[in-house]
Amino acid sequence: FGLHIAIIPQLFARLFAGGGYYLGLYGGLTASSPFFNAGAELGFHITPSFVISAGGAYKNYLSLGASEPLYQGVSVFLGGSYTLGAEKQSSNMRLPERRIDPIFPILRKYYESSAVGSVTLENGENGPVEDVKVSFFVNQYMEQPKVCGTVRELKHLQKVTVPLYALFTDKVLAVTEKDKVTGELIVEYTYQGHEHKTTATESLILYDRNAMTWDDSRKAAAFVTPKDPAVLLYSKNIASVTRERVASKALNENFRTAMGLFESLGVYGMTYASDSSTPYAELSGNKVAVDYLQFPSQTLYYKGGDCDDLSILMSALLESLDIETAFITVPGHIFMAFNLGMKPAEAQSTFQNMDDLIVRDAATWIPVEITEIRGGFVKAWQDAAREWRDGMSKNSAAFIPIRDAWRTFEPVGFAAEGHALVVPAVEDVARRYQTALDGFVTTEIASRVRQLREQIKNNPDDPKPENRLGLLYARYGLYKEAEGEFTRVTAKSDYVPALLNLGNIAFMREDFARASELYSRAERQDPDNATVNLALARIAYQKDDFKAAQERFAKLEKENPELAAQFSYLGAGAGGSERAASVEDRNAAVWGEE
Repeated sequence: FGLHIAIIPQLFARLFAGGGYYLGLYGGLTASSPFFNAGAELGFHITPSFVISAGGAYKNYLSLGASEPLYQGVSVFLGGSYTLGAEKQSSNMRLPERRIDPIFPILRKYYESSAVGSVTLENGENGPVEDVKVSFFVNQYMEQPKVCGTVRELKHLQKVTVPLYALFTDKVLAVTEKDKVTGELIVEYTYQGHEHKTTATESLILYDRNAMTWDDSRKAAAFVTPKDPAVLLYSKNIASVTRERVASKALNENFRTAMGLFESLGVYGMTYASDSSTPYAELSGNKVAVDYLQFPSQTLYYKGGDCDDLSILMSALLESLDIETAFITVPGHIFMAFNLGMKPAEAQSTFQNMDDLIVRDAATWIPVEITEIRGGFVKAWQDAAREWRDGMSKNSAAFIPIRDAWRTFEPVGFAAEGHALVVPAVEDVARRYQTALDGFVTTEIASRVRQLREQIKNNPDDPKPENRLGLLYARYGLYKEAEGEFTRVTAKSDYVPALLNLGNIAFMREDFARASELYSRAERQDPDNATVNLALARIAYQKDDFKAAQERFAKLEKENPELAAQFSYLGAGAGGSERAASVEDRNAAVWGEE
C-alpha cells in the first residue's frame, strides 16, 4: 500500500510499504520465508509525462528458524521516469453550473455584449491553471465560437462564473417557429505548460424572429428598422406629397410629414386589429410572457397590426426621414410620439394648446394614437395627448426615445421578401392630406381669429391687432388671407412690421422687386431694424449683388449674432452650396412683430 501527498502542484511525496512470501534457491538449497519493505519518495513533475524523484527504502527478507534474516538493507535512488500518453490525459476542469437563457433572434446584436447565460468553472487539476478561455457556440446560427471571457489564473479547486455571449448570424432571423437547439461550451486552459480542453453541450430554446418579452419595453426599438427597403420606398414617396405643397410650408415640416404619413396609411388600407392570441394589454403586464411583434415591412404587407405593430411601423417611417420618434407606454397600451424639432417657446407661438404637446429636455413632441387611422391625424393626436396626460397624472406613463433605446437594442437587418409593395396613389394621398391639413388649420386658428377680429373692431386705428391676424394666417400658410390683412395696415400707414411681412409674402412668391420696395419703405421708417436689414440682405443675394449682401450681413452679425447664424450663406459669396441654402430657406421668413 502507499500514500501519495501533493505538497505543491508539481511536488509530491510518496510513502509506501509492502510484503509477501519469497522462495529462494541458492547453493543447491532452497529457502522460503516472509519479507517486507518500506520507503519514501520525493518527486517533481517537470511535465505531466516526465518526473524526477529521489528516495530510499528498507528491505528485510526474514529467515524462519534463524537468528539473522536472510537479507536486510537500506537503499537510496535518484532518477527520472517518462510516462507514455500522459500529455494526452483528460481535462480535470469541471463545469458544475451551466445556464443558457432562451434566445430571441430580434436581440441578436444585443447578445454580442449582453449575457445569454453563464457557466461556472471549477479547477479540478492538482494545481493552478493559467490562461483559461471560455467560448460559446451554436452550430448553424454562429460562424465560429464566441470568446466569452478569460481568466488569468485559477487555483486548485477554485471556482469562477463566466457570463456567456453570442455572435449570431442573420440566419436566426429565418426562424419562424420556436425550436430547441444545442449550444456548446468550450473551455481551454494551460496546466503545467501544456494546453488542455474540455467541452460540454447544453440544450437551449430558440424563439422565432417575431418573439419578444416586455420585461424591458426598450426591446421593441429593435423592430424599428428605418433602413428597410420597403420602409424607405413607402416613406420617401409619401413625403414628397407634403414637400410639394408650397402653401403648407409655413407649418412645421416634421408636423406636415407626420400628418402626411399618417393619413396615407388610411388611403393604403392599413387597419388596426388587436391580436387575440398575443394581446398587448395582457402580455405587457407579464414580464416573462412571449409576445409576437411584426417588423415594419410585415405590417405594410399585411396591411394590419395591433398597437405595438402600428407604433413600430409609424416610428420606422418617420425615422427613415430623420424625424426622431419615441414609444409611449401606459398600462395595457403602447403608442408613439415624434419630435417637432421646435423649442417649447417656438411651439407655443405656433400651436394653440400646449397641453396637447410633450415637452422634454427643451424639445417638443407630438403624441400619436396610431390605432386611430380611421379617425385621422388630428383625432389621433388629441386622443394620444389625453392618454399621456392621464398616464402622467397617475405616474404610470413611460416615454422611451427610440434612438436612446437603440444604444442598447440595435435595429436588426430584417426585411420581408417575396411581396411587391404598392404605394398608394399620390393624388389620393394628397387629397386626404390636404383635407386633414385644412381641417386642422381651421380648427386651430378659429378661436384666435375671433379674438383678433374683436380687438380690431374695438381698436380700428391700432395696426397691431390687424398685423397679428395677418401673422396668424401667414404662419399657417394662408398667405392670401394674410396679405389682405397686411395690405389694409400698410394702406393706412408705413407700419414697419406689416411692411416687412407683406414683403416676406412677395419674397416667397419670388416677386423680388415688390419685396425690395416694401423692405426699403420699412428701412426708411426704422434704419436700425435688424430684421429689415436681414430682409434686404436676402434680396441683394437673390439679385447676385453679393457685395451688398455681405455688407448687410456683417452689420447683422453685430446687431443680432443669433439671427445672423441662421442665414450664414449671406456672408459667403456665390458658392454652390451657399446658393442651394438660399433656395432651401426661401420660405423661412422672419416675420415682423410689434
